[in-house]
Amino acid sequence: RALCLACGPCPPCFAAAACSLGFLVGVCQLALGLVRLGSIIDFVSHSVMTGFVTGAALLIGFSQLSEALQIDLPHLEKPVAFFTALAEQLPHADWRAVLVSGSAIGVGLVVMRLRPLLPAYLIALIVATLVSVALGGADAGLDTVGALQSVVPSFALPNFNLGLLSSLTPSAVAIAIV
Repeated sequence: RALCLACGPCPPCFAAAACSLGFLVGVCQLALGLVRLGSIIDFVSHSVMTGFVTGAALLIGFSQLSEALQIDLPHLEKPVAFFTALAEQLPHADWRAVLVSGSAIGVGLVVMRLRPLLPAYLIALIVATLVSVALGGADAGLDTVGALQSVVPSFALPNFNLGLLSSLTPSAVAIAIV
């Protein structure tokens, strides 16, 4: 969310913002570790941490529903509008997108349960990709990443924009604390 607010839908800007956010999170975590603030977590009850992590997981899951179902949903800042639109749009979900998403989630859960030492997410990604290809992929209307420009990106030093860094700092601190 912080990245979308910082740069909008521009992919090159998004990549720069993601690198900047990652850098800031690392700096914040290093600073928190150097001043030994990790011990503060001992004062937060297990129930509070469980609730916080569960809430974050639900937000992430709900934020991905529009992509997984290929339907238009408003942002989660307005939960009533979000769930109303979800109820209205659910019958219009693309069955192929639901099948691809469901296969990724299902395979990932089954592999984690039956063979926890295997890379469940990688296997789920491969199976979902194969399901997508079998259903026709982009030609059938499924959203895909598209062709990759290059396997190995060219080396370049990050361009840290001070305005971007200052707008991402609150989000970086929040992510670092979690």
